[in-house]
Amino acid sequence: MFFKSWQDFEKLRNHKKILIIYGAGVSGKHFLNVNKVIPNYFVDKKFAEIKDVFSENKKHKIPCISPRQMENLLGKRTADIIVANSDVNVLKMLLTYFKKIDSKKDTIAYFYHKFDVNAGSGYSESYKKILINGKFAFGGEKDYNFFDNPFNFLTAPDYLFKEVKKNAFHNTNFLTKEKIIATAKRRNIRMIFKDNRIRTVDTIQYNTIQYNTTIYLIGACYFANYFSQDKFRLESILINMLNKGKKKFNIEHIKIFGFHEWLHLFNLLNTPLKKNSIVIVNSITKPELLLMAKNYCDKYNCRFIAYMRVYTRERKNPSYYEKLCVKKCTIPEYKDKNRPRLRKELLEELNFMDIEAYEPPKVFFESKKTLALDASGHHLGDYGNEIIAKHLYDIITEKIIFKKDYKKDVEIAMLAISALIPEIHIYLAKLKREKSKFNNCGAIVMNCNPFTFGHLHLIEYSAKQVEFLYVFVVEEDKSQFPFKDRFSLVKKNTEHLRNIRLLPSGRFIISNTTFNEYFSKAELTKNEQKPDVSLDLTIFAAAIAPALNIKTRFVGEEPLDPVTKHYNEQMKVILPKYGCELVEIKRKENSGAVISASRVRKLLEQKKFKELKKLVPKETFEYLISILRR
Repeated sequence: MFFKSWQDFEKLRNHKKILIIYGAGVSGKHFLNVNKVIPNYFVDKKFAEIKDVFSENKKHKIPCISPRQMENLLGKRTADIIVANSDVNVLKMLLTYFKKIDSKKDTIAYFYHKFDVNAGSGYSESYKKILINGKFAFGGEKDYNFFDNPFNFLTAPDYLFKEVKKNAFHNTNFLTKEKIIATAKRRNIRMIFKDNRIRTVDTIQYNTIQYNTTIYLIGACYFANYFSQDKFRLESILINMLNKGKKKFNIEHIKIFGFHEWLHLFNLLNTPLKKNSIVIVNSITKPELLLMAKNYCDKYNCRFIAYMRVYTRERKNPSYYEKLCVKKCTIPEYKDKNRPRLRKELLEELNFMDIEAYEPPKVFFESKKTLALDASGHHLGDYGNEIIAKHLYDIITEKIIFKKDYKKDVEIAMLAISALIPEIHIYLAKLKREKSKFNNCGAIVMNCNPFTFGHLHLIEYSAKQVEFLYVFVVEEDKSQFPFKDRFSLVKKNTEHLRNIRLLPSGRFIISNTTFNEYFSKAELTKNEQKPDVSLDLTIFAAAIAPALNIKTRFVGEEPLDPVTKHYNEQMKVILPKYGCELVEIKRKENSGAVISASRVRKLLEQKKFKELKKLVPKETFEYLISILRR
């Protein structure tokens, strides 16, 4: 017989062999019902009481046989055996037992993935310091420091344990080390499979009510709460808060032991998510892995949230016990003073990648309670659970709104613009002299060829929406009316507005440099061409808008001109990438048709002055009449 890890099951499973699950308890049934691994037999010492094991949907009835019957079976046929148990003492016994069985040589027994089947004792090296059956396996280190252990408060002297119990947990009169250990043992972790793939561990569901939205918690200790009573667990607190409202939620916690980022990602990528769900990840910190996770969630239209973990030493008001943990712990990672800076940089990077990410709230850092149970800060007591659950509730219900910081996007775009157009900096320096004192500023770019009641409506409406409005008049002299006259008409017709400033567009807004095709629209329309306007709009959004605190660009709807309509559509795509909002305004109409400069020019050409007078202000009409008299 060969001995392998659960993780080898997928690649080594042979469907010609009989499949046996050794253990018909919770773990064994997990393989059957959650992972759909259908065995030929279950084996259990209590076979006489169990008799048969049924799947939840009653489609499968699997006989449960005794270990003796299994021995007889293995003498005749090869088999794959999944040992559905993670208790180290049981695993040691079973390993010895299986070695004595006279079985076919190709039979394979798959043991708990952390159990060292080669050594035949204890867990593998990286898992020697974990809680097992209420005891600790420390690997026999002579210089063992219990402050380095993630569960150190359970091995601490009584006076320290009492301090932790008093400041970290509710119902302290009833809490003992034995009860806390029993709680942790009940939540011990079991690797399970889905469609022959490692998928998840210990999925917890709250589905006693009809729910609208599923929340997936992807992470280990932060969300697992091994030591809190059920009602004080993060999941319990969160679900109770959420389901007080009309909208009902369901929580599924997908976890493994420890912070193995690739394995957490693997679990998520092999979970068929419910559409329009919320996925909160805590155990992945590498940006490239988080991006893979977000892309997977996007396929299911799920909201993706990265929630940062912090170390105990980062707390501003740590309790006596927490101070002691940090002081006595010898693990360098937990004492790293650069963690706040690195996390800030990570948050900035995730923001740039459009990944919604948060760190714990201010109260978490400032609370004087014992929130963390060790130096890592990954294991929380009841009070820590309450703070994180409340914060997650505010995030989920959007009481806390994720604010995209566009500084990095603007910075990178500016590098590209500067390389392409070095003189942009001279233009921006001059432009900044026109900057207003207001933060909520808007902008309009218009050609005004000539100025109409439609332009006036757009300016007046926009000026009411913001504290200050910049009106850029296209400076390029390629229109029917010269820039000097167009600018003058805009100025005369807007003198009554106190919160606007007129500016020439210069070389970098709808110009020969950025959008030369604008001045040959007839040819583009004839050939059904759509010009590339990305340079023009990127310069505006990433260079001009930040220089003048422009948060919104206003534009009139364009039902007639296909080139301008395409320009407007591209604004909807490009401007938001750099934090600039686009507001499209319904065009002013006259006699059932929109007022447009092209309509005015046509009426002028036809000398229909009576109709023309209805479309333009007095100053524009007088200007147009004067043009004809020249």
